[in-house]
Amino acid sequence: MIPNFNTVPFHMKVSIQYYLAVIKYEKSDDYIRTKIEPFLHAAPLIIATIHCVYMMASGRINAGSLGSCSASIHSPPHCREVENNFVVEGVFEIPCGRGHLGFEVYFVVGIFMTIACPAIIMIIALAIIYRDVRQTEKKMSEYGVGSLRKKLQVSTKMEEKETRQRQKQSVGIFMTI
Repeated sequence: MIPNFNTVPFHMKVSIQYYLAVIKYEKSDDYIRTKIEPFLHAAPLIIATIHCVYMMASGRINAGSLGSCSASIHSPPHCREVENNFVVEGVFEIPCGRGHLGFEVYFVVGIFMTIACPAIIMIIALAIIYRDVRQTEKKMSEYGVGSLRKKLQVSTKMEEKETRQRQKQSVGIFMTI
């Protein structure tokens, strides 16, 4: 059981990290698919699974008011005026107030892990992408589009060198005739 609320922020973070790899670090699709993508998909699932195992082991998964299971305190109507850990003999098996121990700390840590951490990582990644795109635009406005083509510049220099060598060879052949 992996709740969606656990994985959605992490998958949003993953998509931004993909664009960070493409824009900032100029990684190819093959490199991303083989080297980076398995980790980008595994991390949210591992984090969500660890979170769910912890919730199940600590007895925090209870039926919520809408019929879904979540990390809530178990307090059905028959538990309104009784103490925590009280069990109605022969009728119910789940003690009243289950999941109450340390719920505030768990709630704060859970909110931090599922909302704040991915948000902080996304903001940092988007700032890095913005800075890189801004620098690229500045460079392009100063020197034109050709300044961005690193591989093209290297290949044209090689072609010019080869052309000069061919010209020298053809001049040498012409002079010997």
